[in-house]
Amino acid sequence: MPRTSRTVFLLLSLLLLPAVAILPTVSASDAADNNAADRFRRRDRELSFGDTTREQILETRERRRKQLKNMVLDARKKLADHAAGEITLTPEKKKALEDQMDIFQRKLNTMKDELEDWEIERLIARESDRAELRRQRSAASRRISDEI
Repeated sequence: MPRTSRTVFLLLSLLLLPAVAILPTVSASDAADNNAADRFRRRDRELSFGDTTREQILETRERRRKQLKNMVLDARKKLADHAAGEITLTPEKKKALEDQMDIFQRKLNTMKDELEDWEIERLIARESDRAELRRQRSAASRRISDEI
């Protein structure tokens, strides 16, 4: 081993050795808590791959509606500030803001109507398919990292 590598190894050993000595031991109650945490993470992982319930889809839709409203208001404010002379926008930037505001407003108008049951079922089926695909990809990536 070259001298510099050996020196670095010795320094790291000296620095990490005290940390190894103070590692906590695991009691039976801690192990039970860890098992409960693992079960929760596993259940949470199953749910975290997409909106697969009616409530989740409706919550996401409402959250997106609020987000679009804020984006329209922000674009309007920037255009009003530009018109008042408080900020200066390039013609390209002004045109882009106007186009974005129009797009966001049209999307909001389509979201005013409530979703029908068949639309919600279609979204649930699509999200379930996508969730399964993401779950498979995630499992495959874990297998690859375990092999490395």
